Amino acid sequence: MLHELQRTALLMLAAIMAASIWLFPQSKREEARKDFLKLWWAQTPQPLRINYLDSLAITALPISLSARKSLEFRRSRQWYLTSEEAIAQLPGMDTLWVQMGDFDFAAAEKLNAPFRSFPPAPVPEPVEIAPVDINATDSLSLISIPGIGPWGAKSILREREQWGSIATLEQLKQKFPFDRGWDERWDHYLEVRPAPPRWSLNESPMDSLLEVPGFRYSQVKQIIFYRESFGVVNWVELATWGYWDSTEIDFFKLYISE
Repeated sequence: MLHELQRTALLMLAAIMAASIWLFPQSKREEARKDFLKLWWAQTPQPLRINYLDSLAITALPISLSARKSLEFRRSRQWYLTSEEAIAQLPGMDTLWVQMGDFDFAAAEKLNAPFRSFPPAPVPEPVEIAPVDINATDSLSLISIPGIGPWGAKSILREREQWGSIATLEQLKQKFPFDRGWDERWDHYLEVRPAPPRWSLNESPMDSLLEVPGFRYSQVKQIIFYRESFGVVNWVELATWGYWDSTEIDFFKLYISE
């Protein structure tokens, strides 16, 4: 029993000593903080124009880093402080610094200033854009058309180079590489002037026919064999071979003559 009492007394003594170690320095720090703030406010012009502080002045304030960042953020957004309560509620703000100081909230009057109306800006006249021949234009002319941009211009020119020309706008509408689709304004900004077909079923050599998109080697080889064996090949004959359906053949006719 005696041993237990001695142990309890030692624990209580240790607790008292620990409390004195932690609490006493804290009170001293608070007193030192008050003395420092009194001296700081005595040397600072009052009232402090809190809404007019620049970045350098905010950096020199005797408050925490998070509080200075909050003031700097509000300054950059022109979010004016209207009361000491609003200052004290900023993240990391030293309430003792707020309580001991005097503040001027003059800039906050701007929040209640009457709204000044201005006459509406004049609407610019629409700019007329001359239609562009898609088979003769360059990339700069295509980019100048609203909404097409460099990517769209490159896609149009790549399609034209692949087939030698563009036969219809419908061809571009189906292949234009934007998810938002075809802009209806381009129907007026772009025009197609007919160009002669790049290939011929009966006159183009084998190497040239192999450049046709959608023509495989075996198909071109059969066309050449048919030409050499029977003299002339036409689309009606090609349709019976079963290589392409009627829609594909109609498309090929735009770029390959007989």
